[in-house]
Amino acid sequence: MDYGPDDSAPTEDRPCPLCGHRMGDHAIDHSTPESILVCPTTDRLPERPIDTPLNEFGMPVEPVEDGRTRGM
Repeated sequence: MDYGPDDSAPTEDRPCPLCGHRMGDHAIDHSTPESILVCPTTDRLPERPIDTPLNEFGMPVEPVEDGRTRGM
């Protein structure tokens, strides 16, 4: 499910990180200052367990080669 920057699939064919459907099946509501992604279903993918430390923004930090963490 994860895709990186080297994924050559068009954006509309990539899976949604929330529901798993293709992104081309979604709508984006731009009627407010905050854009809202509207999924075509109420089904959601299971949340991944967080087994890494979080930074001050609540995002997982990535370990670097020497065992320390990046982003803290």
